Amino acid sequence: MASMTPTGRPRVNAGKMWMGGLMAGVVAAGVALVGLWIVGLATAVAVLTPFTTDAFVSAKIATALLNLAIGLTILTLVSSVGRSATYSVGEPHSHGMTTERLPYREP
Repeated sequence: MASMTPTGRPRVNAGKMWMGGLMAGVVAAGVALVGLWIVGLATAVAVLTPFTTDAFVSAKIATALLNLAIGLTILTLVSSVGRSATYSVGEPHSHGMTTERLPYREP
């Protein structure tokens, strides 16, 4: 609960707020890294599993290639989302917003 000032308005503990944001970012980065590792492992299992069945060899190969295509698609999407959410320190970033000013128009 926020502490109250003499006027009765709540105050914000900036240190706790920034630390919470930092920790949320660390957790999100960890989830992204573990997610990539899990997707790669799941793709490998999905590609190898058809070869443990009694199906025709052509069906095994087709299923394995299809599973590989699906796994690589998911892996690419997950990694591109993670890449788009990062930037280098000192690199200008706009957080999806433009920095140019639009001309003023009279209402």
